[in-house]
Amino acid sequence: MSNLISSLIKWFYILIARLRALVRRESILRDIEDELRTHVEMGTETNIECGMRPDDTRDAARKSFGDFGRIGNLALEFAEEDGWIHFGKTCATDSVSH
Repeated sequence: MSNLISSLIKWFYILIARLRALVRRESILRDIEDELRTHVEMGTETNIECGMRPDDTRDAARKSFGDFGRIGNLALEFAEEDGWIHFGKTCATDSVSH
């Protein structure tokens, strides 16, 4: 009985963490945007170091990185799916081990 209660409590905390991630979607989106912005800034610095005109460096860095909207959406989908996949694997592992 103790193992059952322990497993239920563990599943409950995992579920709460996954639901919190869904609620914190805006925070995840901000993190993704910050990451993308950092990559563009690094590309801009590299372009300046390579002798590109400062006016052209940011646009070139952004173009070389790709479609920001698509990349951001893919990153968000991955973050959301990874959370649910991890939750499912944890539940499956726990149910097999008990």
